[in-house]
Amino acid sequence: MKEILKDILNYLESKVSYADLRFVQTEKEN
Repeated sequence: MKEILKDILNYLESKVSYADLRFVQTEKEN
């Protein structure tokens, strides 16, 4: 069970950091 939770957290974290990167790049372009 803990392994699954860890995987979910890692997945969410990567999603968030990816969104942040996209946001930062769009900010720079404008």
